[in-house]
Amino acid sequence: MLAYKICLFSTLLAISAAFAPHSNGARSATAPSRKLVGGNLNTAIHSASVSEGGAAPLAQTSDDAAPLAQTSDEDDDEEWELEEFENLTEPDFYGSEWKIGTLMDGKKKIVETWCRCVVKEDGQFLAIWGDGAEGKWNFDSTNQFFSISKDTFGGWFGKQIWAGAVEDYYFMEGTVRGWSPLSPASVVGQWQMKRLGIDPDEAGVAPWFETEDEATEDEENNTEIVSKETEDEEKSTDVIAKETQDEEKSTDVIVKETQDEENSTDVVAKETKDEEKSTEVVAKETQDEAKSTDVVAKETQDEAKSTDVVAKETQDEEKSTKVAKESDGDSPSPKEQAK
Repeated sequence: MLAYKICLFSTLLAISAAFAPHSNGARSATAPSRKLVGGNLNTAIHSASVSEGGAAPLAQTSDDAAPLAQTSDEDDDEEWELEEFENLTEPDFYGSEWKIGTLMDGKKKIVETWCRCVVKEDGQFLAIWGDGAEGKWNFDSTNQFFSISKDTFGGWFGKQIWAGAVEDYYFMEGTVRGWSPLSPASVVGQWQMKRLGIDPDEAGVAPWFETEDEATEDEENNTEIVSKETEDEEKSTDVIAKETQDEEKSTDVIVKETQDEENSTDVVAKETKDEEKSTEVVAKETQDEAKSTDVVAKETQDEAKSTDVVAKETQDEEKSTKVAKESDGDSPSPKEQAK
């Protein structure tokens, strides 16, 4: 029986050591305020909401802290500010009280309670829970990592640890890890908590609410960008459609001009054919005139020949008459005889 208890105690020590925070050299010594790590909870702790517009002062700010750095872009009207502060230290949690909202896996209701971080006289860091449970709290100033544990009957029936990175003096969030003798260590839920005893105007708005507002603004900006891109695309589509119509009209004009040119070519070809036919007719008429001229010339020649024949016959008659006269001598002519 004693050996069994010793083995079980050794197992508990080993599991407790597994939940201890580990050093992470990748994290910077300074971190911007209000910057969140990990995803936002689906349901926020309504009791953690505070009035908007309040400014949260920087915790443990030194005189040699880095000055505010501002950068501006001519093409962008937005200004980005980076505020740097010294890391929180262990005394920042001495005697602090926190209101914690926890949402366990598989549950729909957020369980709210409180926890006080106490430092005992012997130096132990004791966590006193609002439901009467006790545990231990620890803060790793090097990695800015905070954790609170809750034991059940001295840890014999398991343990749960609320752990997360610290990036705000007034608000924290993280995950719940737990184990029991019947189940291994695993993440079993998520939590958010705010520091109590602080003026709400001093604490300001919880980072997870700021993240939701920023996400809403980003969604609205994205919606406006998408809407503007859609309008630009529609305008571009209209311009392309108009250019297409203009190209079609230009094509129709070119086709019509081509048809007019073809028609004009046909007219010219027809006129050329008509001119060729007219030339042929003129040539034929010229040939007919030449033939007619030849006929007239031939008739003239025939008339000339006929005239020559008539003249020759006349000369022959004259010669015959003259011969008859010479043969008759002084005999009277028939006319004279008739007298």
